[in-house]
Amino acid sequence: MKKVILLILFWCIIIFSVIAQMSDKFIDWLNPNAVSLIDERMTYTFNPMLINFLVLFLLWKVRIQKHLFRFSFLLNAVLFLYFINYQFGDMGLGKFR
Repeated sequence: MKKVILLILFWCIIIFSVIAQMSDKFIDWLNPNAVSLIDERMTYTFNPMLINFLVLFLLWKVRIQKHLFRFSFLLNAVLFLYFINYQFGDMGLGKFR
């Protein structure tokens, strides 16, 4: 039962952070008084992805299947690196013009 709850939590966090990364309206809905969408986007994408690494550690502790753990860890790491690249790279809002 713990495995199922942790997997559901993992995927909900993934979906939440992807939606927060792509939608300005979602961020406005979460925090209508946001001054800077860049800072809010960073808060709603990086923090959940860091929490996801903790969830992955807990999944490892409850002995999830090895291939499912590796897939989840790889997905989380790729999305985390994508968010960093989007935020501070050529595509992102962090680029100063």
